[in-house]
Amino acid sequence: MALAGISLEEGIDAATKIMACKNPKEALVLQSGLAKSSYNKTVTETKRISDMSVTLVESVVAPLNGRVAVAVEKFSKPLAA
Repeated sequence: MALAGISLEEGIDAATKIMACKNPKEALVLQSGLAKSSYNKTVTETKRISDMSVTLVESVVAPLNGRVAVAVEKFSKPLAA
């Protein structure tokens, strides 16, 4: 939610700055800068979320891998007659 709130505030701030521009060229330059900044923030946040997801999956899978290894070892031993 914090990210959405920050994004909303930045959007309002950007709209205010664009409305204050004196000519279309100035507005276009400002909009280009804002778009680049927004893109960079999106890429950074996406990478952060992706890294968190990988960490979560690794922590969930680790115990399962241990159990599978034990089961494989148990079933790979020959049966005692």
